[in-house]
Amino acid sequence: MCAYGCRRRKAVCGIFTALLALLLALPARGGDAFPAKRLDIVAVIDQRTELHVSQRSVTCLHQSGSEPTRVEVNGFRWNPRQYPVLTAANNGWLLDPGLELCGAVMHKLSGHGAVDLSCDATGLVLSFDNAGSGPETVEVEVSFAQVLAGNTNLATNDLELRLKARITGNEEIWLDRDKAKWVHTWSDPPTDVTINGQVWNVATHPALDLKPALLPELMDLQRATLTRVVGRGIVNLEYEDERLCLDLEDPEPGADEYEAVVRVPRIGRRHLVRLTAAAPDLLTGAPLKIYRFPAPGEKRPQFSRCGFPTALSSSRHPAVGENSPNYPRIESPNQRGNSNRAALDSLAPSEGERAGVRGFHGEPYALLPGQRCLDSRGQCLVALEPGHYQFEVLYQPRTNLLVALKSEVLEISSATNVDLKVQRIEPQFYGPGNRRFQLDDLRVNSVWPNGSLAWKASADSNAPPPSMLISAGQSYQVHAFGHAGADYAAAWTTAAAASLTNLALEPDQWRSCAIHWLPGTPRANDKGVSLQFPDGQLEIPGNGRFFSNRRFFNVTYWLAFDAGHKAVFQPRDFVLPANGDGELALGGPLRPRASAQVFDDRTVRPDGAKHLWWELTLADAQNYLLDTAASTIDWKPALTSPDGRPISTAPLLPEDVRRLGNLRDTLIASASYSLDGPQHIAVHPESFATYRTPHFFTRLPPYRDWNTRAYLAKMERELEMIARAREQPLRPNLRFDLRFWLTEGLSIGGGNSVLMPFSEYLECRDWFSHPWALAHEMLHNFGYGHSREMNRLDHDVQEQMARFEWSVAAHPEYAPEPSPITMVKVELELVKVDCEETVNEDGHGENAVDGNPRTYWHTRWQGDSPGLPHEIVLKLTPPRVIKGFGYLPRQDESDHGTIKNYEFYVSNNGENFGDPVKQGTFASGKGEKIETFAPIKCGFIKLKALSEINGLPLTSAAEIRVIQ
Repeated sequence: MCAYGCRRRKAVCGIFTALLALLLALPARGGDAFPAKRLDIVAVIDQRTELHVSQRSVTCLHQSGSEPTRVEVNGFRWNPRQYPVLTAANNGWLLDPGLELCGAVMHKLSGHGAVDLSCDATGLVLSFDNAGSGPETVEVEVSFAQVLAGNTNLATNDLELRLKARITGNEEIWLDRDKAKWVHTWSDPPTDVTINGQVWNVATHPALDLKPALLPELMDLQRATLTRVVGRGIVNLEYEDERLCLDLEDPEPGADEYEAVVRVPRIGRRHLVRLTAAAPDLLTGAPLKIYRFPAPGEKRPQFSRCGFPTALSSSRHPAVGENSPNYPRIESPNQRGNSNRAALDSLAPSEGERAGVRGFHGEPYALLPGQRCLDSRGQCLVALEPGHYQFEVLYQPRTNLLVALKSEVLEISSATNVDLKVQRIEPQFYGPGNRRFQLDDLRVNSVWPNGSLAWKASADSNAPPPSMLISAGQSYQVHAFGHAGADYAAAWTTAAAASLTNLALEPDQWRSCAIHWLPGTPRANDKGVSLQFPDGQLEIPGNGRFFSNRRFFNVTYWLAFDAGHKAVFQPRDFVLPANGDGELALGGPLRPRASAQVFDDRTVRPDGAKHLWWELTLADAQNYLLDTAASTIDWKPALTSPDGRPISTAPLLPEDVRRLGNLRDTLIASASYSLDGPQHIAVHPESFATYRTPHFFTRLPPYRDWNTRAYLAKMERELEMIARAREQPLRPNLRFDLRFWLTEGLSIGGGNSVLMPFSEYLECRDWFSHPWALAHEMLHNFGYGHSREMNRLDHDVQEQMARFEWSVAAHPEYAPEPSPITMVKVELELVKVDCEETVNEDGHGENAVDGNPRTYWHTRWQGDSPGLPHEIVLKLTPPRVIKGFGYLPRQDESDHGTIKNYEFYVSNNGENFGDPVKQGTFASGKGEKIETFAPIKCGFIKLKALSEINGLPLTSAAEIRVIQ
């Protein structure tokens, strides 16, 4: 009985299991939502999932993370875990059978993860990738070109919003699909808010319904306009991620009345455009990009993440130094993420170009939103309003195949067929003398700035060059690198499609560059040189020759020795002559270079303690600096006092800083290392030098000339870009102090100074990259607080910097103009001061002779404050005949320490000064005080302060100079 019962139960369980398996194998049946003419898919996605869409079904292929949940397709709830396949009821059509799937256009409506549209042989593929952010609701909409073009019901009006409010802070109004959402970001909430004449209580109801809704294929957000702007602050309309944001910012005290009218036009009647690429087996799923050109006189919204930003409307920007107290405080951590004048002017984008507009022969105006792709037949069907468009396919289906298809700029005024005229080629590269070179690197630029396809040969590989699918009759901007024996070539050119099979330059475009190793170069077993361009890098052997039509690039090199020792040198700039050939001189005897400086560092405890930075390196005859971190030469540095005692670098208390005194005299930097044999060096560190540009003063190591020129050039460039973004010129007398500290990840801007991490300067070794947080902090100098407008301007500058690099890459003739950066010539050298304040401000004595009127020497006032008199002793190099001196008081808002009564001495040896050659009382005021006496030759001078204008026991001096 028991055995029989067990067998029966097992049989029942087996039948149940079989029925359950059968049920799970059955597809889910959709309801009345099908057959559909569009798809709206909502799901909670964790990591990666694919949905394969055919006209009869949707199949879920889960790849990683949790299974998708809460899935809805056109409102029909679907459990893919239970039913992996969704079909229509009665095995009918899920999608309208008359739709062509190649006409699909996908928009992501919500969610932070990536969603990509592609095709395979059976239909559409939607790939969801939400890795790293956890489960999240994602919504996508898929429309079809035939439905969009066939929609003749254009009765829906444009959306017009008339907004009025009393503002006393920062406000954002987001127009997102069917809602207008008010977001208060700073200061007091708004009052008296109305929208289209109706009262809007944004405190209790921050979201209102929009009619018509801003659906991607219904309303044209890219052509939204902002008019009737009233208000004293900043008013901007921005397009971002297929949404609009109206930004209102009022930094002034009190409140002001604001009014703005936003108009979003409806998309009008559209025509079907069928694109065909006759290589379907290679192009299935290839993405199609569509660029739209503006109609004459068309106003453009400002693009935050689509195109290059341009201000649409801005009623007022603060002037430099305005740091309004009503802005949020400007000190906060910034997280890391992310010219030859005529030549530079020719590359600098105009107003239209910054928006991506250059007319029909330059970069396009806007990349149409939504994703489209070619199907298994190599076709894509799109619905477009009348206008001018350009089509492009950039695709790399496999490593050795580059697809770069594009059309002319076409006027669409009716149903149109566009043949992308696919032509397959095998590119070959020819160097000087029409000699064939092995192709090592090939890049094809997009129509759109900064887009490209790239192929690079594997190291030590003789693999054939890649195949290319291109459009016959089009021209392409390319770069090609290659070699033939020990000769290496790099070319940048715009070539017709027919010429890409034989990539070459005209004979007079080639410049040659021989590598010359200077006498005294350490005896190495091997040498190598790396040439760094704005869009690539070329490695050549130490005995190679280089040919190119590019003039300006960075160079670095390495030397290899026995026992695996390798010396790597930091990059620096090189410019080939405008006409004729050049020579790249490298190496030569190595000499030690060292520097040291006491910096602030907020990571050091106790608060207020300092941090001593120092470095020791080697420089060759051309001032290429050894990269001690990248080299493997057993580099062992040490910092000691002259009598050999180790020096602690942090924390430094005030008495420690005073004890160190003049670092050139109290420190020895040494290192042992091995190149072609054991070596040892020991030197005193050099003092920082003062550098001046048209708008900046700073102090930096004198031997790091390339870091200095590159970093300061970027500062000047970004300052000009800020002015361009703000649409306001820079004041002629605008000057900033650039200061550094050792606090990583924190920068501060405001007033007339910028404080940056010193590591950012040390790591600046190229001409193009956007320096971290630099524009952000300079915007603080113009009075901007942390707001959306500030982020917009910062993003604008980053886009302009990227555009600058892209433009230089496309113009190989570019060479920087002579540098406007000068090292301030210091005729006087600090010998000593009786005391200086180095704890709570930079009051070092050397500030009195650094050539920068914004810095100053100040006697000690933190803790003990020695009384008057105070004195400073300076050395003249070389000794000379002088007839007077100049004293410039501190130039900030304070007059503390300004000398009243003084004595001035001269000496030949710096010890015996005798009686004063001049004494008296300085005139009042901030201007320079000039005092003269009978001419006398001397090698040292001393200025002694006997009293201070306020009766304080202090002394300060911005600059001291001699009159010859």
